[in-house]
Amino acid sequence: MPVPYSMASAMTTSMRPQGSGSTCGKVVNLRKVEADLVYFANEHHSLTDGIPLVLVEAKGSDQSPDAGTGQAKSYAFWVKPAYYVTTNGDAVVVYNYQGGAIPDVKVLDFKRF
Repeated sequence: MPVPYSMASAMTTSMRPQGSGSTCGKVVNLRKVEADLVYFANEHHSLTDGIPLVLVEAKGSDQSPDAGTGQAKSYAFWVKPAYYVTTNGDAVVVYNYQGGAIPDVKVLDFKRF
């Protein structure tokens, strides 16, 4: 079952930026970002209990599906899915997420007829 997923809620307290108490004295704001869809491999739909399988970043049909690749990679860093997908409704590109240390592997790239 797909569920919209709020990345801000996925961050643990230790991941959240610290405000005025930081040693550099700059205030850092937490920006809420959201993946379009996250499919989980089990019945638990949270990063705490669930197993994220596929993250989807959808763009408008007037954009290339590659327009969402940077966003999807950024979200995948926090969610840790097995795969992430970018699409514009006409084309679909699927990547095997490698954890950020090495380049992700494009495993599927197709257009609908």
